[in-house]
Amino acid sequence: MTGVRIGVFGGTFDPIHLGHLRVAEEVAERFRLGRVIFVPAGIPPHRRQPETSSQHRLNMVRCAISGNTQFTTSPLEMQRPGKSYTVETLQYLSRLHPKDVFYLIVGADQMVKLRKWYQSEQLFHYCRIIGISRPGTPLDHLQARITADFPPEHVQNIFLFSVSALDISSTEIRRKIREGRSIRYLVPQKVLQYISLHKLYH
Repeated sequence: MTGVRIGVFGGTFDPIHLGHLRVAEEVAERFRLGRVIFVPAGIPPHRRQPETSSQHRLNMVRCAISGNTQFTTSPLEMQRPGKSYTVETLQYLSRLHPKDVFYLIVGADQMVKLRKWYQSEQLFHYCRIIGISRPGTPLDHLQARITADFPPEHVQNIFLFSVSALDISSTEIRRKIREGRSIRYLVPQKVLQYISLHKLYH
């Protein structure tokens, strides 16, 4: 029996915003994914620590994806002690769903660093990788970088995809909140209400 194609979308989601959701929507449509799992990082190894607690970030993801049966979230990385390594997440998901095919969704800004990820060569045992365009990091030069960093058998399992250029960042959202400015239409309404209720990022 053929398994389901599942997208795995990791990040700090501090906070999750409409750009994240649009990426997941377009990738799911283009690659015919049956499901997209949003995986908020616990302790990210390649960037500074999130400003808000793991529980708040998980709750905001749940708010953002409510009503979309194709989207789900997993607290896996938050429950695991230590740093959140993607390869370990994929190992676990593969054991949990051995018949399914996993597609790791990675922004172009992280794709250029992929070779330096923890056990990056092992990623290809568990998933295919979708590199998505990001403002400031176009895809046109990324293919050459990938070809130089990985052997041909891995390169054939990396797909580059250009998504709608919504230039929204969590950093900018946090800055606007600190300055008392509006973030309406940058995050889903339920996320906006959650941030206001819990007075996050002030």
